[in-house]
Amino acid sequence: MKLGKLLLLCLLIVFSLQGLAFAVDPHFPDYAIGFEEPLRYPDVKETDWYYEAVEYVSELGLVDGINGLFEPGEEMTRAAFVTALGRLSMVDTSMFVVSGFSDVPAGEWYAPYVMWASQNGIVGGYGDGKFGPDDSITREQMCAILIRYSDLMGIELANGAEVKFVDAQDVSLWAVSAVERASVAGLINGVGDGKFLPQGTASRAHVSTIIMNFNEQYGRENGDKD
Repeated sequence: MKLGKLLLLCLLIVFSLQGLAFAVDPHFPDYAIGFEEPLRYPDVKETDWYYEAVEYVSELGLVDGINGLFEPGEEMTRAAFVTALGRLSMVDTSMFVVSGFSDVPAGEWYAPYVMWASQNGIVGGYGDGKFGPDDSITREQMCAILIRYSDLMGIELANGAEVKFVDAQDVSLWAVSAVERASVAGLINGVGDGKFLPQGTASRAHVSTIIMNFNEQYGRENGDKD
């Protein structure tokens, strides 16, 4: 008697599952059945102002996460910024295996990109044989690197209205021209109150936005040039 009830219960369960299977439209993707696609990074929400930029640089493989997070508020390093541009250019890393800087060991994830940038005049290091890969990149350094990169790639930057900053005297002499060109082209804007803050740093979220805007405006337009 107990065996018969057990078999009956099993049959009821099987029929119930079959009915559920038929009730689900097979043409819908799995996540449509009451589930949402997981976020790429748990610390980047769709409501964040930098969400689109983080998704953009992540989808293109330009900027990596850090231990499963994106760390949008952390400062962008010089190594990560140069790496992003190198990946944007689809650099053949096998061509750059020897480090020319004492603090850029061969084998580091950023080493071939730093060497590519160095050999092509995009970066020059600190003049003491060091590059400072883990140093936070400054706003004037970003301007210089973006301008040199644009010149190397033959990108014709926009020539907008001249922008005057109240702290223009704080810009390093070697970066004056680059800051002027970058601001006129709209690559990097001021920080408010008429200031540029040349020695200021930038967060990973901010730099991701700069890279996205730069590539959207100039990457596709100039990408097929020889």
